[in-house]
Amino acid sequence: MSAGIQYFGDTTAGGAHYGELIDAVRDLLDAVTVTDAPDDVIRRSIDELRHLSSELGSRPSTGDHYPAGHRFDLPGRGHPLSIHIDVLEQTAALMRGRLRFDTVHMGHRGIAHGGSVAYAFDEALGVFPMQVSPPPRTAWLRVDYRRGAPVHTDLHVDVELVERAGRKMLLRGKLHDGTTTFAEAEGLFVQPRH
Repeated sequence: MSAGIQYFGDTTAGGAHYGELIDAVRDLLDAVTVTDAPDDVIRRSIDELRHLSSELGSRPSTGDHYPAGHRFDLPGRGHPLSIHIDVLEQTAALMRGRLRFDTVHMGHRGIAHGGSVAYAFDEALGVFPMQVSPPPRTAWLRVDYRRGAPVHTDLHVDVELVERAGRKMLLRGKLHDGTTTFAEAEGLFVQPRH
């Protein structure tokens, strides 16, 4: 997310090196996706991962929120599965951003999984709702797929705020590379009642 925009979230949860941990987990997910390592390497990796899971899991967050998904100062809000969107331009009604699908987001070889594309739209359309408190939640999201979106390629995502009425925000988005549209989306976000 870009600087200068007010988002609601804790930027200290998880500590100063939490972003590095998330980067390492993302690298691990990509490596696991493509590995064909011999069985002894797989078994050793399983033991090491179970040890790390036990160590990290024994120290849960004591705050109101887990750091994952709430660190707006980090790529993908500090969530290891999130698709990182760089906000390049934003006004009150329009956002233009850039994203890249990694290997872990792949469905068919070289093409992003449809669920990853939907997730990317939920994140991109959510840029506007995350600026109000309490943040609206996704009520529905419709994705129209046009062509397979490539992985490991910088893509553009454009979002427009179509309408805001009370607790509701209607948004539309487009995923493209400048010439080819890969998918379009429309979503309704609704603020919860206090």
